[in-house]
This record gives sequence, C-alpha cells and structure tokens, in this order.
Amino acid sequence: MVGAPKLSVRQALFGSAEYDAILELRYITLREPLGLQFTECELAREEGSYHLGVWANTELAGCVVLTPSSDEQIQLRQCVVREALRGQGHGKLLVRYAESLAQEKQFREIVMHARISAMGFYEKLGYEIAGDPFIELTIPHVTMRKHL
Repeated sequence: MVGAPKLSVRQALFGSAEYDAILELRYITLREPLGLQFTECELAREEGSYHLGVWANTELAGCVVLTPSSDEQIQLRQCVVREALRGQGHGKLLVRYAESLAQEKQFREIVMHARISAMGFYEKLGYEIAGDPFIELTIPHVTMRKHL
C-alpha cells in the first residue's frame, strides 16, 4: 500500500528551477485558458515578490505569490492547486504558510482579488469581502482581506 505523499511548503527563489516550475503551473492553469502570456515587464516585477509552493513528494501541487503593496499590506496573487490534487488540503496549507510568512515579514494585512468561484474557500480561512464584485480578465472577482 502506498502512503500519503510527503508535503512540503517553501519559498522558491526568483529565477530558480522551483520558481520556473511555479511560473509554469501559473501559466498552464491561470493564463493559458484565457489566452494570456506573461510579459517581460510582469516577470521583471516578480523579483520583489515571494513565490511559495507546496510539493507532494517531488511534484509541485500548488503555488501562490505574495506581492508587497505597502509597508503594512501584502497582496496574495495567483493562488492555484493542480486540478487533480484539489480538495486534499494543499490550498489551505499553502495559504496558511503565506499568512505565516507575511506575519514574519511584519505585514498587518493580506488583500486579494479572489475569483468569485473561490470566495467560499477564502471565507473559510477567515478572509472577508471588501467591496462589490468586479470583472478582471473577463472573470468575476471580489476584493477580500484579512488582518494578521
């Protein structure tokens, strides 16, 4: 009998092989379905962000980007778990790790543009809706936030 995969959550350094794997997962899952590419300008701005991944054994299961928006606020962006691995707690583990890192770095609040379809997931993790729904990249979103 094969046991449960060993999970590890960690930060990937910008430009590393782990960062490249995170970038590929974000592209395949979030960008490609919308016909979008990463621009050179977008990628250059990523150097100042924190790139976090959750690995199941050696497979990247999910990722998220944290981008500082002020001294006290950080934005949670492009959180995704591979479709085949959803519902197994990987996303929750990833978001909790992101919150821990944000607190360690002295941020007081996490804010995000959450897809409406993911709103319930974030509400269960203590995030609150902060504003009316809006369309971003043709997809309904809502701003959500959590004080740390």
